[in-house]
Amino acid sequence: MEFVDDTNQFKTLKMRTWYGARARVTIGPGFVHKAGFGGFVVPHPPVVNWLLRKGLETDAAYGLALAHEFGHLQTAPMILVYAGAAMVTYLTINRATLPGIMITLAGAQATWEIVSELYAIWSDSQFYREKYQKIGIAPRLIFWALASALALSEWIPTML
Repeated sequence: MEFVDDTNQFKTLKMRTWYGARARVTIGPGFVHKAGFGGFVVPHPPVVNWLLRKGLETDAAYGLALAHEFGHLQTAPMILVYAGAAMVTYLTINRATLPGIMITLAGAQATWEIVSELYAIWSDSQFYREKYQKIGIAPRLIFWALASALALSEWIPTML
């Protein structure tokens, strides 16, 4: 693992994934994170991290956001298989509709967010518990409720 403090506002983590890919995550400044492999980096809004890290000290928020984003890269192969299986299941059971495809993809993304946050918890559960000990639970309840509902909703089109 290589941690680079680019400036006081940027935090970059470079690590090798369990499957051997060299991954890079950059957090901050502003409302954009970057995550990817080598030169292929995807900028994206940190909506989940913004919600989950409300009330945390800056260093704790950065650390947990880095762990969450790296969790995306660690779990990418499994989520691709999962999303593919969900899409194949949907397409074989139903006639493809744009809303059905969108629900399936959104559900797979929600599942990926859940798994990535579980990775952040798993990577240092004691740190996670300590940092959230004095923080209100509402943002985390909102995340877990919405993400779980969306993840489960992806299977609704296969039941119709």
